[in-house]
Amino acid sequence: MTEKPDSVSYVGNMCCGHEYETAPKLGGPVSLKCFVDACRREQIQVYSWTNNDQSYLSPNNANSSKDGWFVKMEDARLKYGGAYTNVFTILDFKQGEPRRYWLESLKKIKQETGLNAYLFDSIYNLGFMPVSYSDMNPTTQWRELLQAFKELQDRTSIF
Repeated sequence: MTEKPDSVSYVGNMCCGHEYETAPKLGGPVSLKCFVDACRREQIQVYSWTNNDQSYLSPNNANSSKDGWFVKMEDARLKYGGAYTNVFTILDFKQGEPRRYWLESLKKIKQETGLNAYLFDSIYNLGFMPVSYSDMNPTTQWRELLQAFKELQDRTSIF
């Protein structure tokens, strides 16, 4: 969730990630932890939805130094977002920095709030299927995606 877009200027859809953090506007990690604790008292597990995309309005997309973080289309310049190319881009897990950013963000949220697990949505079209043409060298990222899942599973028992 992001603090930036308002309902008038926001163009996108509900699948657009902005930052991997608990939005202060929604009460931040403290409020989410209260919710998770209340659910736990009722024996309800809380899962958070996630994937590996970033809205074009995301600070990560706005920062030109992070341009290499994203899967690139055939011309090696345009960022790829699958069927959502006009609203978001896909983090390239072949690149270490965006993969670490995603992993560390999810671990931090879990630690601060006590979430039970994450649901990775669109695993095929955002994780397994994309081919990045960065540096005109077509590559997939499914192995790195599985490594990231394994790290979340092994180190935090949350996936």
